[in-house]
Formats: sequence, structure tokens, C-alpha cells
Amino acid sequence: MSSFSTSAVSEAGKAVALAVVLTIVAAYVPLIALFVIPALPLPIGFVTLRRGVKVGVAATACAAVLAGVVTGPTNGLMALLLAGALGVVLGVALRARRGFSATLLITGAGASVALVIWSGLVWVLTGMSVDKVLKLIDESFAAASKAYSTMGMSQASIDAASQQVRQAVDMIPYVAPSIVAVAGVMLASVSLALAAAVYPHVGERSVGELAFSRFRLHWGTAYGYIAGLALSLLASRFGAHEDTVRLVGLNLLVFFQTLFFLQGLALVHWFAVSRQMSSGGRMVLYAAAVLGQVMLQLTSWAGLLDTWFDYRKRYPPQGVGQGPVTPAGPRMNDHEES
Repeated sequence: MSSFSTSAVSEAGKAVALAVVLTIVAAYVPLIALFVIPALPLPIGFVTLRRGVKVGVAATACAAVLAGVVTGPTNGLMALLLAGALGVVLGVALRARRGFSATLLITGAGASVALVIWSGLVWVLTGMSVDKVLKLIDESFAAASKAYSTMGMSQASIDAASQQVRQAVDMIPYVAPSIVAVAGVMLASVSLALAAAVYPHVGERSVGELAFSRFRLHWGTAYGYIAGLALSLLASRFGAHEDTVRLVGLNLLVFFQTLFFLQGLALVHWFAVSRQMSSGGRMVLYAAAVLGQVMLQLTSWAGLLDTWFDYRKRYPPQGVGQGPVTPAGPRMNDHEES
């Protein structure tokens, strides 16, 4: 049977129209763009999941051309890469049915590549340069200093705060790999959550199996975090390469800490769901998890240790007179499935 059957073309047409609309909203309504961008891959991701890669690629090309004609080349690139290419990656990852963690990592890698290419092409098309960026930063610092000065803050405090921010800005090029990777993972996480919530309502119930409460990385992932920690602590022993080694370790730490933060949140979510906590109790628990991460990285450490100890298996909820109860959500651990 041809990939481009009448029903496939009909679904692809609807997906293209929705992808173009979402692209226009993301481009021209900045107040909600941050919430719309994770939804960009969903239409073409759905078509790819249902009809295959060929139909997904064709829908991507159509969406890019339409968006480019209607709104200009920059938004056409957004449709091509974030709505189209990332949508195809999302659909392929879901078709493989490899589990939550593998699906997240595949989609996250695709999102990172799409973001890098899109940002680079927009940089070129808009004529941006390093000098212009530095000028914008200096103007922002000057405006912020003036605003704080009018509020009565001392000049010494303003200068100290500005110096700290400038040091953080100066570090961005060195931690750019981890920033891009983290941005890709976070974008993929939200997109997968939206897919799990939306796709079952439009006829693709298999995606509902992506239960966040079951998200658990392979135990070998922990060694990425350990390698980053070791390189950061032992960088001074590498002599002339100390700075390079320390930056490699820092990038590894930032990336893997984000992954284990997500696993820690999944563990918190499992606890809330399996214990049938009230809405208020859940909010308090989630807030505590975020606060613990900000202050002491406790949530990341909980996720890291979970890769070895598997708390969900060790501490299942006890039913009244029924013995252990399986945690909410189907099995989605890649290493358990294999």
C-alpha cells in the first residue's frame, strides 16, 4: 500500500495547516511563544507516528514552504526545523516504542540539533554579529544600572552585581554545549508530555503509555555524572590542560544533573500518584522537590541514586490486605524492557 493514500494525505494536510498556525502564533505572539514552541512538533509528529517517515518528511516540506511564503524565511525555518524536523524525530522515536528514557534522549538530541541549526541560520539571516551582541549586553547593563540607581541602590552594590552578571555571561560560550543539550532535553520533555496528553484523544492511544511516573534512566547513565564530577574535582592534576578538563567536567555535570533532576521529579510524581495524595499535598511535594534542587541539588541526587536502588520497586505502596501494589503507569524502563 502506498504511503500517500487518501487518508494519509488528508491527515498530513491537517497537520501542515496546524503546524503553520502554531508557527505563526509562536512568531507573532511573544507573550505565549514559550508555551507554543513545545507544541510545534506535535502535528507532524502525529502524522509521522501514524503514517511513517515519508509522509512526515513531505508534511515538513509543505509546512516550511507555506510558513516561509506567508511569514518570511525566518519563520519558514522555524516550521522546517522545530515543527517539521523535530516532529519527524518525535514520531520516529514514538514508533520505535523503546521506552520513556530512550524516547526522551532521542527526541532531546533532535531538539538540540534543531535549535542549534535554527539559531545559527537566524543569526546569519538577521546579520547578527558578536560585536552587536556585546553592544546589546553593554546597553542592557547600563539601563539596569540606571534603573537600580533611581531605586536608591548604592553604586558599589550595583557595580558588584554587574560584575557577577558579566562573569556569568562570559562563561556562556564555555558551557554552550551543556546549555544546548539541556534546552533540547527540556523542550523534548514538554513535547512528550503534550504528546502523551493529546495523542490519545485523537486516536493514538499507545502514546498514553508514556507515564512520567515510570521515567527511569539506565543505570549506566550515572557514570556520565560521575565522570563530570571527577573531572571537575581532579582538573588541577592535568597541568596545562586544567581549564579544558574543568570545562568538560562542568558541561557533563550540567547535562547529567538535568537528566537526574527529571528522574527525581518522576520519582516524586510516582510517590504522589501511588500514595493518592491530594492536590494540595502534591503541590507542596513538588515545590519541596524544586526548592531542594535549587538549594542543595537534592532532587538530582535522588534521581541519581534511583538508577541503582530503584526506589519504586523497593518501596511500592501497600494495598489494604492486598500486598504490594504496582506503581501507576506501565513499564517504560528501557533496561527493564530489554
